[in-house]
Amino acid sequence: MVATAKPVRRTVWGSADEDTVRALRLASASRNYSRNLVVDTERARPPGVSTHPDMARASATLHQSIEVVARALTGPRDGTYTRSSALFDRAERRLDIRPHRFASTEFALRDFKLLDGTMAHLAEQMGLRITDHDTVGMRS
Repeated sequence: MVATAKPVRRTVWGSADEDTVRALRLASASRNYSRNLVVDTERARPPGVSTHPDMARASATLHQSIEVVARALTGPRDGTYTRSSALFDRAERRLDIRPHRFASTEFALRDFKLLDGTMAHLAEQMGLRITDHDTVGMRS
């Protein structure tokens, strides 16, 4: 997306198309957070993180929400992006990740939250509905 849109980010009069520039920034940020996530998940992490139910739920929510954005790129924009940051935060608290003890896991969780935030902004720019677990309540 970045490579395709970069040449068309200026209008005929030379001024920046703000929507395109914002979309480029969000796409670039999500690409960087995704790259960081790959690096951070390749490092050692505490046992059971990837199979922990809260992590599985948060990851599944993020994956489904990214799919909503991907479908909206070429189809109808009637989907709902569900934020997953609160789920990752909950997983982090339940995993009892202590600062600097498992730094790579801390960094990976941060990357997930940043990726979710960036994708939510992109979904908003595309006109998709946004919901989250902070305002609709979380069930155990």
